[in-house]
Amino acid sequence: MKKIYLFLALMVGVALMVDCTNEPETKTAELSVDKSSITFDPNVATNNVVTVTSNTDWTVAPSSPDLKLDKTRGSGNGSVVVLSIPAGKSYTFTIKTFVSEVFTNEVNKTITVSTPDGEVVEAYDK
Repeated sequence: MKKIYLFLALMVGVALMVDCTNEPETKTAELSVDKSSITFDPNVATNNVVTVTSNTDWTVAPSSPDLKLDKTRGSGNGSVVVLSIPAGKSYTFTIKTFVSEVFTNEVNKTITVSTPDGEVVEAYDK
């Protein structure tokens, strides 16, 4: 009988020492982009791409609906392509991470997109 009580006391002690909160591990969101500005060129598609490196989900928000982008969100590593912008204009778009139970911070990166003055800019197929 003493062995049973000793065993139960040992089990209670182990249970008290184990963290039973089941809280998720928290991480720091990371986000970087390969350029801070773009001069839009409809003839060279690779010039209009911003490469995103991240360890979490992210959203993309243009400063104007006239700035056309290929996506509004992404996850992990990816890219955002500028599809079109009115001639002679300059706009920005912001890439932002989410705050969640796991990722406790928000990271923002803003990219400026402009066109050469007087140039007619049209969208291209990506």
